[in-house]
Amino acid sequence: MKAFFKTKKFWIITGAIIGSILLFFIAYVIGESGAVVALEEEKVTYEELTSRMAELEENVTELEGKIADAASTLADTASKVASEEKTLSDRQDEVEEALALISERDGLVDELTTLESEVDNRQSDVEELDSEILNKQDNLASLEGQILEKSGEPINLLAGEWIVGLDLPAARYQASGSSNFVVYSAGGGLVVNTILGDSSVGDGDYVFFAKDGYMIESSAPATLLPVE
Repeated sequence: MKAFFKTKKFWIITGAIIGSILLFFIAYVIGESGAVVALEEEKVTYEELTSRMAELEENVTELEGKIADAASTLADTASKVASEEKTLSDRQDEVEEALALISERDGLVDELTTLESEVDNRQSDVEELDSEILNKQDNLASLEGQILEKSGEPINLLAGEWIVGLDLPAARYQASGSSNFVVYSAGGGLVVNTILGDSSVGDGDYVFFAKDGYMIESSAPATLLPVE
């Protein structure tokens, strides 16, 4: 055995082992020194770097969760906004319809106001006409109560037929008597057909216009009084 330790082969093997150990140690030292890197101007080891990476991954996972929550919240908000926009659009249509109704109502109110004003004006006209009618009626009553006689003698007619313009002058006459009294126009049309006499049995006196060519027919004597 001692002889083997003294042989050249032993020292070669021993040298190889020692060299291998030295290489391993050098590699280990180099590895350890290589595991130290610069991070944000600080030198950290591999373990520290791994720990920081794990923290960053946790932070990224947390941020991803927050982003997902934010995206979900944003989607819900967008859905609510869309719903509110639809509601607002519906309300806008309702508002426009209400405004149209208000405009139509205002138009009707204006038209009604105009009609009321016109009715008031017409009412005023009616009142004026009523007043005028009353005045006319008063005047007519006064005229009926007193017909002004013309100057001149009354014309006494016997029963028979008489021609105006030939037997008596054309004028306005008040006929009185007690018989049938008929007047025809120059063309033969019936102008007057009445009964003279007491109003209880006839029409009383009768006022008419006698024009040239008219024919007067009386069943009994009658009196014609010229009047205005």
